[in-house]
Amino acid sequence: LRRSSGPSPRSGSTTTSTGGASRPLTKRTASKRQPASTRVISGCTGVFLGGKLADRLGRRDTAWYMRLPALESFLCIPFVTGFALLADTRLAVLSFIPFYFLGAAYVGPMHAMVQSLVRVRMRATASAILLFVVNMIGAGLGPLAIGLLNDYVFGPIYGEMAIRYSIFVIGLVGGLASILFWQASKSLSADLANRDVD
Repeated sequence: LRRSSGPSPRSGSTTTSTGGASRPLTKRTASKRQPASTRVISGCTGVFLGGKLADRLGRRDTAWYMRLPALESFLCIPFVTGFALLADTRLAVLSFIPFYFLGAAYVGPMHAMVQSLVRVRMRATASAILLFVVNMIGAGLGPLAIGLLNDYVFGPIYGEMAIRYSIFVIGLVGGLASILFWQASKSLSADLANRDVD
């Protein structure tokens, strides 16, 4: 693979002399940018259907309010792998849609259980803590971690293609949330029953 002369791989502006399949993730998606409606529709649909399905399964066993997010987080892994690593732009976008859908489906059950597990006078504080943690980790540490991996781990090895592997690794870490959700499901019924016990 011949590269044109230019800045170091960390700058992200080095180009390749071959076709679209070898371009980095950011340049491939920039050339055929997925519409915002794809993210909006898949995300909103995931939130709505994730909540509806959790309520239906939760009538049988309240543990499903955490089991379902566990399964959804686990199923995200193959789709984030396809989105990050597939060379074909169309296939990458097709992988992104179920990834975004599943990644949003946990939101309803998670917020519902946070509200259900605390007493009424603590619900505002519980919501504030949850949103603070989610935003600090997801919107704060997530992009920072991808940048650090890109600059110091994968950049020196893969050059401008490093962003693929950085996103892939962080996607795998996110998939590990399935373990935590599953563990929470084991004691959820007892936790709900003991909520008001002093």
